[in-house]
Amino acid sequence: MDGAWPTRVVLTCLAALAFAAPARASTTIGMVADSEPNNCPPSMEFIQGSVPNGGPSYDVPAGGGVVTSWMTRGDASSGTGMRLKVYRPTAASDTWTVVAETPLKALTPDALNTFPTRISVQGGDRIALRLSDESGGPCWFPDPATLGPDYQALGYAPSMGFDPAVGSNVTFANADQQALVNIAAVVEPDADGDGFGDETQDKCLGAAGSSNGCPPPAPPVVVPPPTEPLVPLAPLQQLKVTTAAHHTQHVLKQHGIVVTLRPNVASTVTGTATVSLPNGSKVLRFKRATKKAAAGARVTLRLKLTKAQLRRLKAALRHHRLTAKTLLTTTASGQKPSVKRLGIRLKP
Repeated sequence: MDGAWPTRVVLTCLAALAFAAPARASTTIGMVADSEPNNCPPSMEFIQGSVPNGGPSYDVPAGGGVVTSWMTRGDASSGTGMRLKVYRPTAASDTWTVVAETPLKALTPDALNTFPTRISVQGGDRIALRLSDESGGPCWFPDPATLGPDYQALGYAPSMGFDPAVGSNVTFANADQQALVNIAAVVEPDADGDGFGDETQDKCLGAAGSSNGCPPPAPPVVVPPPTEPLVPLAPLQQLKVTTAAHHTQHVLKQHGIVVTLRPNVASTVTGTATVSLPNGSKVLRFKRATKKAAAGARVTLRLKLTKAQLRRLKAALRHHRLTAKTLLTTTASGQKPSVKRLGIRLKP
């Protein structure tokens, strides 16, 4: 029991220190000349070979991050240009692998030139410079203090215009220059690993994303337009027709026969009739009659004969009983037609 309490105190303190540890801040690696640097031939590349203890480091610190900007000092010459390159060490001490490079930038003479960029790097990667293929540019400078052999600026002189691509291995040679390479860069931490520096580039710390360090916005929610409520259709009313006619009609006085119909839905009514004369001598056909009928309305149809037909019918009625056969057809939209047949006895 006596030894348990100190142990708990130590563990508690360690946990508190772990949660209280500040986030890693940005780091500037490399060094830029305070005054005019030396000018070197076109297409050359320089990387810092070694620096004694206390000198500037050109290496990305442990944990890596993102290079968010790089700097160099221009010399007195105009029209010079440079690009930043990032190399990764290999098993051979003088051979490095190209990790990344920036576009070529024109330099302002006799001034500090700073350029924004965004390059993901690992701990141990080293920054270097490449000069323009046309005019060369500022490359290295002597330290203000007397430099010894521990300072080495390594050089690479490819064929004019050749630029080793990303993934290529490059072997640097000792340029016999006890100097510092004229380049520096700012490395910011990248806690969520999205390739955006946490201090100046990442707008959504802790949430990895490709849009300024933020996840892409959610797709808009498409709300369908409101729909009109469906009104149930009234059931279709079945066609029904009521007919009426006098069983005996004075055909000569009426010049024909008369029938009435009353449909329960809007309809078209049509009436036809025939009468056969005795001994099959002739069939007289009444003139067809058609009318429109509103739902529930009574419609009267008059089926007429011509004067000549009436004369023949008059002669036949003197000695015979005659009956007209009537056909009444009612049609309505979407309905089966209604057909009614009536027999009407004819009198003079």
